Amino acid sequence: LGAMAAGPVGAAAGAALGALFEPKIKGNIRFRAKYFPLPTPERFEPPADIRRVSVTEGVDWHRLAIDAGGAASTTSGYELCCIVQSEGTGCTALLYRDQQRKHLAVAFRGTCCATDVITDVNLIQEPWVEGEKDAKCMVHAGFRGSLASISRRLKELLVAAAEGDPAQWDLLVCGHSLGGALATMFVADIAEYGIDAGRGLPTVAKSEPWWGRLWGGGPKAANVPPPRPRSLQAYTFGSPRVGNAEFVARFEATGVEAWRVVNSADVVARVPRAMFSTLGGTKSYEHCGPTVLVSAGDGQCPLWIEGVSQGACPVRDGTPITNPFSKGNLLGDVYETTKEHFELATGDLELLKEQMGVDEPEGLLTGLTSAVTMRKAGIEAAATQWKSIINGRLAEAEQDVLRWSSVVGLDPSYLRRELEMMDTLRTGDALMHHLEPAYFGAMRRVLEEGAVVDMGGEKDPLDA
Repeated sequence: LGAMAAGPVGAAAGAALGALFEPKIKGNIRFRAKYFPLPTPERFEPPADIRRVSVTEGVDWHRLAIDAGGAASTTSGYELCCIVQSEGTGCTALLYRDQQRKHLAVAFRGTCCATDVITDVNLIQEPWVEGEKDAKCMVHAGFRGSLASISRRLKELLVAAAEGDPAQWDLLVCGHSLGGALATMFVADIAEYGIDAGRGLPTVAKSEPWWGRLWGGGPKAANVPPPRPRSLQAYTFGSPRVGNAEFVARFEATGVEAWRVVNSADVVARVPRAMFSTLGGTKSYEHCGPTVLVSAGDGQCPLWIEGVSQGACPVRDGTPITNPFSKGNLLGDVYETTKEHFELATGDLELLKEQMGVDEPEGLLTGLTSAVTMRKAGIEAAATQWKSIINGRLAEAEQDVLRWSSVVGLDPSYLRRELEMMDTLRTGDALMHHLEPAYFGAMRRVLEEGAVVDMGGEKDPLDA
């Protein structure tokens, strides 16, 4: 441009100034690029031989999607519309579009730089709705701040990619690790408020009209609510928890379809821990959406789905506090067993009193003595049975030392999960299971074994 505008002198001057400000070259990148012509500026139709690959060796999500079939096999129709990134927070999202099927997809990038680590470790909670007084719905401050840096621009681009009418398009939001947390918050915003491009995240302050920076003072009327996509889905992988119980309730009240995929011992999907809130006095963190637990390990069921498979979700913490006398705890079992066998041995005194027609204590005592004499054999049998059961409970407690923790009000199952997680940290599985190759291997196993679901002893196939 300098040569065109000012001739050789301008070009030389521009080159000299550029050399002053241009950073020193540290290396070279060589690559091969192949450009495909677009048939028309309105519609993108990818060539049939296009191949999408992963930068991770041995990982081929495109091949896995094709093998899975169904909606997953149509990924070739997506074009990358844009990448939205904040220089300040590092928050990054990619926006894809399939014009033929009218599908939009937003993928949030996970932790990969120093600023992302700062975002992850900021465990302080702040109101989900900015400026809300006495707020009960609280979220991870680091995640919210990161998403707020790109949320508004991303929503504007969503509306633009949907040709101004998101109601005719399906929207899928996904992310791994930190990206999963950002995806959860982004979906929570859209599910409740629509694609409000007039502000970043929910706030009590008055914001601009959602269409303001898209059409200016043009065709949109002030009373038109923010548009909503035709359908909204969220799939997260190895996502940490993002908010407290009130936020989870608010999220699930929207009815949005959200699935949280967790690979075996992945520790990131189990933090922040409930123990942090118990010891630190902060509000707790909970998970949004049902858990889909996958595993590539031998001896483990490849697929467990919360709400479909039997048993409690192994990824949710629960509470570390328990009533020592509740059923299943050591003292609770001893108490219930003692109560049951005492009543069996003595019978109902009020019923005995009514049957004998005795009102005076002396007469009742005489009748009771007579009844006890007649039931001596039954009492001895009940006492023997009681002793056997109690000894069995104590023997079980000796084999499982954690059962004694219930005596002081700590839930043994909670402590057992904590110890198991600490062991996976020791072996390295906690972090290895969080990486992309581990998730790919687990999901490949699910596909190869026919999506078998753990039904608590039975195995029922689900549609892949």
